[in-house]
Amino acid sequence: MGLGLLGGVIPTFLLAKGVPQVGAGMSTILCSSELPVALLASALILAEKSTLLQWCGVVLIILGISTPYISLLRHQHRV
Repeated sequence: MGLGLLGGVIPTFLLAKGVPQVGAGMSTILCSSELPVALLASALILAEKSTLLQWCGVVLIILGISTPYISLLRHQHRV
């Protein structure tokens, strides 16, 4: 239940309130990072057990978020 509350209700409400202030680009990053933060918060705050598969999903999400920005920074550094 805690993971459902932290992963579904609270982030969706806060994201809806924050999107007008941060813009489209930043809101895309925030949407992508919602599930990793929810899993981490449920493990730390609620002491819920997380599986290795869930943590592998977190790693994949973080790689998916960071890969375009790393390549952009490398391209900017070369120019």
